[in-house]
Formats: sequence, structure tokens, C-alpha cells
Amino acid sequence: MPDHLLSGDRVMQLVEQLSAGTFDEKIVDEQLPPRSHRVDRLGLAWGRPCGGSVNRYCGSGTASQKSSSVDRHGFLLSGGVGVSLPGFRQQQQQRLARQLAVCGCLGNHTAVGWRSTYPLAAVSRRDPDGPGARDMKFSVWLVGRGCRRLTIAMIVAVLVVSDLPETSRSFAGDAVPFARLDAQFKKSIRPLLGRYCLGCHSTQKKVGELDLEQFTTFAAVRKGTKSWLKVVEMLDNGEMPPKKSAQPTAAQRKTLRNWVERYLFAEAVARAGDPGPVVLRRLNNAEYTYTIRDLTGVDLDPAREFPSEGAGGEGFTNTGNSLVMSPALLRKYLDAGHEIAGHAVLLPTRIDFSPGNSRRDWTDEWLEKIRAFYRQHTTVKRLGTPYKGYERMAHLGNAGLLPLEKYLAATLAERKSLGQGSKAIATVAARRGLNAKYLGLLWSRLNADDRSLLLDDLRARWRTAKPQDAAKLASDVIAWHRGLWTFSSIGLLGRKGSRSRWLEKVSPLLSEQELRLKIPVVKPDPKDKPKTKPPKDQPAKLVVISLVARDAGDGNQHDDVLWQKPRLVAKGKPDLLLRDILKSAGSEQASHFGKHPDGTAIDESSLCVRAPSRFTVRLPLEIVGGRELVMTAMLHPKTGSEGSVQVDLVAGTPKLTSGLKPSEVKVTLSRVNIGADERVVSYRNPILVAPKSQARCRFEAALDDHRRLFPAALCYSQIVPVDEPLTLTLFYREDDHLARLMLDKSQQAQLDQLWDELRCVSREPFRMVDVLDSLLETTIDHPQEGVFEGLEKTFKKRAAAFRQGLVKSEPVHLNALIRLAARAWRRPLAAEEEDDLRGLYRRLRALGLPHEKAFRMTLARVLVASSFLYRLEESPVGKKYAAVTDWELANRLSYFLWSSMPDASLRRAAVAGSLTDGQGGVEELLRQTRRMLRDDRVKRLATEFACKWIHVQDFSLEQKSGKHFPEFRGLRGDMHEEVIRFFTDLFQHDRSLLSLLEADHTFVNGRLGQFYGIPGVKEKQWRRVDGMRQRGRGGILGFASTLAKQSGASRTSPILRGNWVSEVLLGEKLPRPPKNVPQLDDEVPKGLTERQLIERHSKDPACAKCHSRIDPFGFALEHFDAIGRHRQKSGEGVAIDTKTTLPDGTQIDGLAGLRDYLLERRRDQFLRQFCRKLLGYSLGRELQLSDRPLVDEMLRRLAKTGFRFSVAVETIVLSQQFRMIRATPTAAAR
Repeated sequence: MPDHLLSGDRVMQLVEQLSAGTFDEKIVDEQLPPRSHRVDRLGLAWGRPCGGSVNRYCGSGTASQKSSSVDRHGFLLSGGVGVSLPGFRQQQQQRLARQLAVCGCLGNHTAVGWRSTYPLAAVSRRDPDGPGARDMKFSVWLVGRGCRRLTIAMIVAVLVVSDLPETSRSFAGDAVPFARLDAQFKKSIRPLLGRYCLGCHSTQKKVGELDLEQFTTFAAVRKGTKSWLKVVEMLDNGEMPPKKSAQPTAAQRKTLRNWVERYLFAEAVARAGDPGPVVLRRLNNAEYTYTIRDLTGVDLDPAREFPSEGAGGEGFTNTGNSLVMSPALLRKYLDAGHEIAGHAVLLPTRIDFSPGNSRRDWTDEWLEKIRAFYRQHTTVKRLGTPYKGYERMAHLGNAGLLPLEKYLAATLAERKSLGQGSKAIATVAARRGLNAKYLGLLWSRLNADDRSLLLDDLRARWRTAKPQDAAKLASDVIAWHRGLWTFSSIGLLGRKGSRSRWLEKVSPLLSEQELRLKIPVVKPDPKDKPKTKPPKDQPAKLVVISLVARDAGDGNQHDDVLWQKPRLVAKGKPDLLLRDILKSAGSEQASHFGKHPDGTAIDESSLCVRAPSRFTVRLPLEIVGGRELVMTAMLHPKTGSEGSVQVDLVAGTPKLTSGLKPSEVKVTLSRVNIGADERVVSYRNPILVAPKSQARCRFEAALDDHRRLFPAALCYSQIVPVDEPLTLTLFYREDDHLARLMLDKSQQAQLDQLWDELRCVSREPFRMVDVLDSLLETTIDHPQEGVFEGLEKTFKKRAAAFRQGLVKSEPVHLNALIRLAARAWRRPLAAEEEDDLRGLYRRLRALGLPHEKAFRMTLARVLVASSFLYRLEESPVGKKYAAVTDWELANRLSYFLWSSMPDASLRRAAVAGSLTDGQGGVEELLRQTRRMLRDDRVKRLATEFACKWIHVQDFSLEQKSGKHFPEFRGLRGDMHEEVIRFFTDLFQHDRSLLSLLEADHTFVNGRLGQFYGIPGVKEKQWRRVDGMRQRGRGGILGFASTLAKQSGASRTSPILRGNWVSEVLLGEKLPRPPKNVPQLDDEVPKGLTERQLIERHSKDPACAKCHSRIDPFGFALEHFDAIGRHRQKSGEGVAIDTKTTLPDGTQIDGLAGLRDYLLERRRDQFLRQFCRKLLGYSLGRELQLSDRPLVDEMLRRLAKTGFRFSVAVETIVLSQQFRMIRATPTAAAR
């Protein structure tokens, strides 16, 4: 025996010394181990001090009037006689109290008194850390009858240090032998039952489903522990025997009560660790729904039409015994299986699931997946119309543009760190949400030293720019897009004469340019709208016009511009040469015509200048008004062959500048025409270079550099063309610029797969054939002969190849289904199971069903199999208990914490067998448990366990009087969500269980924050807020949902709230209400508060007993109305009174007083209740007597670790109940 334990013989020697008056406290100091612990391993609560007087070591004393307590197993230790030792000095008493740990269940021993022998009841001492600890006196409880004089009987029990080994060892020491209990049953208990109980609880009458007549032997007693638990409950509630029946004496009642206590304790020790009965356990509705969602990855709701499920066991819907199967429910499962199978999407290399169940749904979903992929890297912009005059009919769709400003801003902000190498491109990109590949490419090109005309200008400005200049730099880059790119319609791509791409290159390089400028008339006709108006600063009768030539940014060498035959033209009138008009006006400018700047002759009506230059003329308006100035500009064929210029014809006198201006090339289609495009191309600021010149080659290279780095669009994010009234292209893909600049190989493969899957789900090749047939039958403006020549053959060839691909994918789908079945059944498939599924599919195909139909029927079969609908476990044969398999343990853990199937990590652990591998299995089990508690799916534990425990499940459907609380309907969902978020936070962050009562925080959105009086919370944003206790709330007592749930439709209910505190939070069991209890009014009478109404009702003697226990709890919460809103007065304007006195005499005021009372006086009871509920939920059954030691272990470990939630979970997960399974009397069945 360990050195910190005393043998039973030594205990009895000390008892005899005490009773004989020969006990010396020095013996205790010498013989008892020096170590003791304030909480014994058996978990008995501490007793209360009691008064009395006895002689110093022996003699008579006075028993206290009442001494009772509740041990940590939930046994009520009552009816004992307490005796203190006032003969000892107080210091001696305290030393003795510290040294002698007193344990229960020693009642089988006897202590000798002066006149008789008394069986001893469970003995306990008060927690030295608890209230009143300073006044603690050592107490001894004795049970007996006919006491006249009492001799001191001091029970010396097991001394326990803080860290004992296994729980079972603490119960193995001094448990009451069943032989003694048997003898006492025959001698005392059975006669008491026969005399006082069998009148109602005989086998024939069986009132309250309690048959005590069956217990003819102690062996029968041991088979009916539930009945004895009920006996304890009825005795404690004063329900048995009924008042009209013969009543036992107080001593007889104590005898019966204490014997039942000792028997139940002994039975709990004997059965400790029993995993419980083997129940074929079906997935409940929530588990079924979560499992389907995790299996398919889709937020389906297949159980929406299922019948609701009642709670069982410890009050949860996952209790095995309550999860029955009916023919109607089976029909629901069959229908649900087929419905879920209808959401399966068969793809070229895999199967997937979709929220929709039609091809249209799947097509839209995959379109959105591709667009979402594009949006990760681009900015989406709607383009204009390609048609002149048809803006309402079609547009070029949405383009995925390069968000250049963000990238330039990053290079400017991180220019120094990237240049010095203190930061990596990948780091900057990740921090700013940018694509690392493109950011690296841009950084490289901006810092390159190669010559490139457009990039050189950007580099020069970038080197001196600041981060705030990024927008201007980006704008300058984008300005060149209009000169380098054009967007084309692709709705009829493939027809004769159509364009080849959506985004096409255009070139602003020309060898010559025609320029036109319309001049207004002297008296403008209102119908005439000239493009050019005289500038404000020119004379009214003269029009000023400038011929501008600029070098193109590469210097003015060879930039000799030839303005060919400038002339003013008008319809029906002869042309007027500009030279002649100037000459007739006597302008010396006429002399510049007909000669080169170097003096050589040219065409006499043409003008040659060297850029940069501005040739400004003033022309009489009466001569040129209403005409149009027309000319052609080009480089001089000889002296300007290697030059490059930009020219313009403008009204007025513009400032002369040099350098390159962005060009613009505009392409529009003049009409909708299936046969061919009629394109109109116009230029602004083109670059004039001679054909095949070096200047042209240099500019082409520079423009290509710009195009490669800054494409006008990265992708065609529209996908579905909308640029033609009738379209031949169902889906158009153009994302080569995105792939080239931004995507790595894996991303490119992902995008390619999405496109392949889109074509598969949409059946695009088949549909294209149908579309072409429709177009061939359609006549628009022109005959269709030859327009679609060759397309029909091409489309049909594609359709045939696509059909072959579908056939090749059939085995892929079936293999995927087999893998899915293993996940659905939550274990590897046996060979015969796989053969059965494949055989079913083959039989269906043999019946003529197409592949897709046969696949869906086979999938439905998987989802209605017992291996899916039930959590099947194999029971051992020939053993009392056995460890569950890794797969079964993985399922238990997953359904405990997530209400669903194991995820990939847990499945891998099960495959490896690492969950049950000795000490390594313990570590892996704990690692998985901790990981799962941090996962977002632990929200389901908050929903399915926590909300059901505190009775707010389905609160979002709660109803209140619309007349009294019209706002409630809009708040109830938020109130429910608050609870879920609060518990999820507690679970994920491993908070103390005491925070359930004392938390100062909660979670609110805008509406709930306004309801609570918390400012500054956005409407839809959920966030944590602190300071709830200052607002009179805090913890589960202050949730609007709990307060509203335990209220009536139009008024509060202290009865419901008090009962909730008593039964739900503290686990107290109240007697059933008497029959014919008068109903309370729904409306509070005028002049009364809800409290006064309840107090008047509770005066009824038939009601007072229970109401005195529960109503005070409810009165403390009266500062909250029927929807949980804080108030100071009732609806009638009467001040609310929340001061109340509890049954134990404690006075409290309001929620804060109730919270303090629960934390200080009833903490252990609250924690025990939580542990009981959590354990019952985890095991999916009602707790048994054998589970009480495990609950005690949970409480002990919680006390040592700050009451962290994970400690309770881990204690459960490592327990025998969780990791073992009870044997069945017959062979194991699946």
C-alpha cells in the first residue's frame, strides 16, 4: 500500500481509541503521514461545522440539529448527526482537521458508543478555500436511532495527496463490500420497502414506472440501479411515501436513504469505466446534414423535410436510444439520397457536387469559378459597344484589366528595400495582395538598362516619383493602350471574314496621314455643327489655324515633314489652295510653299518644315467659312526617310511642344453584319515613319515592349459573348496575357481544368452544333451562302471527339464513387462491398440506363446504406470491454466535436493506426483533439451541444407577441447567433468554464448592439465587445436569448427562469408539479409586476414547496423583459424589485448577485452539471452510475488547470467510456 494511505485495520484502531477515550493527538502527529490534501480523491464535498459540547476526550455531547452535504458524485449526504470537539482547543481542532482526511462510504464500519453500536454514514469536511473556512470545525456524522448519549467517533480515512495515479485506485481502497450491503438489505431495507413503498410501487401497480417489489434479493437490486437512483430523487424531493400513506420515522427514512447512498457509491466504484450499452446509433438530423455537407463540400439541406427529433439521454438529440427508424423516415432517407445524387457533377477527371441540380446551374457555377479566378488577378471593367448606333443591342463585355496602379505603388514604396535586397519580391507581393510573378517582372523592367523609347520615358519619371505618383504613372501607361490595342467582337468568331481575337494589336505607325479641319461659316446655319469653333482670342472675321509638327521623342534629325497640297474644299465648289489664299492676302507665308528648308524645290502647292514646328495662318472667314481644310502629311521621301514625327491640324495657336504623345487608334463597326465586319479605323496622334525604315523598326520594338509588359487587358472575363444579337460562340477564352504575366504552372493547370470542366458540364460541343443549325436557318440583312462554310463539319467533328471523351471518363467516375463511398461510410470498404457497388452499376447499365443515370442511382445507394446512416461499431465477443478500432475512435471524436465525419487529417491517422497505438496513440488523440477544437467546425459543438444544453436551440424560430414586441422577429436570429459565437470563441480559445458565468464580453452585430445599448457597431459586422457587466449583463445569464426563451409571449416568467437556473445550470431535479395547477394570466394585471403575480400564485400550499426553490432565482432576473431587454420598470410603470432570498438564506440582488452566488456558493454544482452534460453528449447516451467517477476526474483536473474547457474534453476523450466498447452476449454484428 502506498505510504500516503492508511490500512483499514489502522483506521479502525484509531476509531476504537477515540470511542474508548484513549486517543492522543500526538499519535496522529507521529503515525499519520505528514502529507494531506484539501480535496480527497473520492471527491467528497466538505462538511459543515456543527456545534455541540463534549468532554475533552470522551463523554457526552450535544448533536447539531442538521448536518448535510453533497459529495462530488452527486450523493446527498444527509440525516447525519454532527458532533464537534469543543473539548479540544481551537488550535488542536484545526491541526486535527488538517491531518485527518475524512472519506465517505465507511458506514459498514462500527464505532462503539457508551450504550450501542451505530453504523457510520459518509463523512466529509468543508473546503478550506470555501466560504466560512476560517470558522471550520472538525465534524463527524453518525447515523443511528435511539441515541441518548453519543461518544466521540472520529473516522480516520484515506489521506490523499494532490496527484494520485488512476481514478480507479482511489475507489479500490475502502469501498463498501457488497456482502454487508446485502445483509443490510435483507435485515433492514427490504422490510422498509414492504411496509412503506410496495403499496404504490408493486409489480402490479408500478406507480411512476417504479417497481420495487422486484427487488427480492440483493442480486436483483444490482440489476436495477436506475430504480434506486429514482428512489433517491423521490426521497430528496419528499415525494415518497405520499402524505396520505403511512410514514416512516425519521430514523427509518435515514436508514433507507443512507443505505441507498452507500449502495450506489459502491456500485459506481465497481462499474467505473463501463463504456455503456451498445446501441445501434443512427445519425441525427444535424449529423446527417453536416456529414452530407462535408462529404459533398456543398451547403445542402437534405434533412429539411425530416421529422423533428426529440431529445434523450442528457437532453440531446444524438442519444442512441432515441434515434429510432420508422418506415416514413426511411422513405425520407431514400428521397434525400436521390436528391443528393442529383447534385453530383460528372467532370472529365473527377466528380464534384454543386448547390444546383441542372446543367444550367452547373454551367453558371463554373462560369463564376472561372470569373472568380480571373478576379484574383485583375480588375473587371465593362467595355463599350463595337457597333455604331447599336449601343442597346450589344457591348464588348467585361475585361479583366491589369491593376497597374497597385503594382507601381508597391515598386515606389518598396524601391529602396527591394533595391537593397532587404525585402524579397514575394514578401512584398504577399503583404500587398499582389501577384509575385508580375511584380518581379515589372521591377526588373523598370530597372533594366536596355533602350526602349516608351519604357525609357517611364523609367526616367519612375526613378524620381513618390508612392503618391503611382496613379499618374499608371494613367500615362494606360493612355497608350488606345494606340496599341483594340477590342473586337467575337460573338460570330469563326465565320468567314471574322476577327481572330478579342484583344488585337493595332499600330499607330503610319507612312502618311490625312488631316481635316472644318471651318465655321460667317453666319452659321443652326443645322450646321462644325467641328471647329474660332478661338475666343482671334479676330471675328479671321480664322486662325495651325499646322503642328512634333518630333516623336527621339530628336529632330531627319524630321522633315511634307504638308501635301493644303486646300480648302466644299461640296459643289472648286478647291482653294492654302498657298493661293495666303498669296492673295499678301502674306509672306506664301513664300514658304514650294521649297525645302534646305532651299531645294518641291511641289509648289506643298509646304515642307522641320519638326518641331508650328505653321500658323490667319484666313479671312468670308472666304474660308463653311469649308474644310484638307491635306496629307508625310515625311519627306529623301531627307526625312529616317525621321519620326507626329502632326496635327488645329484651330488657334497651340503651344509648341516636343516629345512623344500617346497615339489613339479607334476601330468601330459600322453595322451589325453576320457576313462580314465593316470596320472604320481612325487615328489620333499617329507616329509617321517611312516604310521599312530603321525608325519604324525601332518604334515597332518599343511598342512591342510596351504591349508585352502592359497589355490593355489580361483576360476576357465576360466569357459569354454579348457583342452580337445572334452569337455563334457560347464561351470564349482569351487569357494568354494573364497566363504569361502572372500564372505559374499549377495555376495554369487549374485554369485549364476549370475550362475543360465548363465545356463538360455545359455540353458546349453538342450545343454548338445546334446553334449553327439555328443560324443557318436565320436571315438577317444579307444572304448567308458561304458565310459559315466549313463550320458545320468542324463543329460535328468536335462533338464526336467530345462524346468519346465522355465514354473514357465513365470508369473515372465509378472509381471516384468507390472512394466517395469509403469516405461516406467512414472506413475502408471491404472487397465484397466494392464489388457490390460496381455490380449494381453494371446491372443498371445492362438495363439500358445511361452512364449518368446509373451513376446517380449507385450513389443514392451509398447514401441510404446502413454504413452511412448509422455509426456502426463492432462489439467484442468473450470480453467484458474492448478498445474500439482507429476508425471507430476517429468517428467518435469527429462526431463529438464536429457532429460530422472525420476530415482528411483524422482519416490519415486512422489509416496509420496511430490513434490506438499505446502512448503514441494517446498523444496523437490529444493532438487531433486540440486541432479540431481550434477548427471553425467546432461551431457545430456550440450549436448542437451548448445551445441545446442552455435550451436555446432553434431560437431563431422563437415566437413572441407581435403586439408587445414587434421588434423581436428581426432580432431573434441575431440573439441566437450571439450564443453560437460566444461558445465557439470559448471552445476555440480554450477559455475557463467559469467564464460561462463571469465573462465580461460577448459578440454583437449592429442590430444586437443597438438592442444592448452598445454604440459603434456596424450593422452587419459581428465583433467582440467587452464591458458587458457594466451594462448589467455578462455570461449566459445575460444573453437576450436565454432570458427571452424562459419567458412568456408577452411577459416575463420568474418561474421559467428560476427553473432554468435550478435544473439546467445546477442540475437539480424538482418534483413534478401537482395536478390541476391554476394557470397564470398571460397579461399582468394592472398595478402588479410579474414578480407580484408569481408571489401571489406561489402562496398556494400545493405550489409553495417547489416555487420557494426556483422563484428567487427568477426574481433576480426581473430587470430583463420578455425579450431580454434591460428595464427598470414594468410595463405598468412599477419599479422592478430584484432583491430576493434564496432557500439557503442567501440574499442576492439582480443578475450580478445571482452570478456571484453561483460562482461562490454553487460553483462545483454548476461545473458538475456542465461536465455531466458534456459527457452525456460525447457518449450519446444517458449517464450511468459508473460514469460518476469520470465526472469526478473531470472536475479534479479542471480545478488544477484553471477550469479550461479543453481539459474536460481531453479527460473524456482519454476515458475508457470513450475509447472502449462493451461486449455483447452474441456474436458481433456490424
